[in-house]
Amino acid sequence: MRVCESAEKVNIMFGKQVINSDSLFDGQVLVKRHMSERCKEESWQNASLEQKWVEMFKKFEKKRIRVSNFQKLVEFIFCLPGTSASVERIFSVMKSMWSERRSRMLEQNVKAVITSKINTDWSCSDFYGNVKLNNVFLKKVLSAEKYDRTNK
Repeated sequence: MRVCESAEKVNIMFGKQVINSDSLFDGQVLVKRHMSERCKEESWQNASLEQKWVEMFKKFEKKRIRVSNFQKLVEFIFCLPGTSASVERIFSVMKSMWSERRSRMLEQNVKAVITSKINTDWSCSDFYGNVKLNNVFLKKVLSAEKYDRTNK
């Protein structure tokens, strides 16, 4: 897919103009020039894709070259997951939990159980014991604060 087409798709997804397609051309020319200059260097060939983009944008920033629209597009692309494995895992857990026997569970209860199942490797009885006996852990779970689940 071409750069401008990708930008248009991003704008459609957000329902507003996030990326200005007209100004992408200059950024695309600069990126191509930079890549063609560096592509034969061994350090460039051994660098990861992320390292190449970071290095390139730092160089542009240092030289005060504006490629903000192109950078937005690259950042958006790097946010896309490579696979749907994580989503499929959640659906699998949900399917095994939301059975005929549990079909009356409220959506919020299913969400809570799935979140617990995905984020811990405890059995149900271990989880219950940890929550019931560990007030500090329970307070952290109920808050937005991060917690170390290895400490019991």
